[in-house]
Amino acid sequence: MNVTMITGRLGRDPELRFSGDGTPWVAFPVAEGRRREEPTWFECKAFGRMAEVISQYGAKGRLVLVQGQMVQEHFETKEGENRQAWRLVASSLEFLDAPREPAEDSAALEEGTLQEAPF
Repeated sequence: MNVTMITGRLGRDPELRFSGDGTPWVAFPVAEGRRREEPTWFECKAFGRMAEVISQYGAKGRLVLVQGQMVQEHFETKEGENRQAWRLVASSLEFLDAPREPAEDSAALEEGTLQEAPF
């Protein structure tokens, strides 16, 4: 069984993208570790509705719990070199802290525009 769980902070604002068939996806780095130690970085990916939620509510520095499967991806660089990388493909994600701008979120909540995450 290949299940990995990490808790850490988002390393940048997630940017929603779409595959050729229109499936939403997002790639995002998560830094795991204590403040005084050098963090361990994990490259994560999410697809579908989860990707949309992460791009909407995720921001650099947010504390998250990501659970998923480690997969090895093979790709070719612009220079034509073959490379490989390990990525955590998320099956679930939970935000463990409140958004950094609560005033904006509470205004959106009053307008009824925030939706509950499906996970």
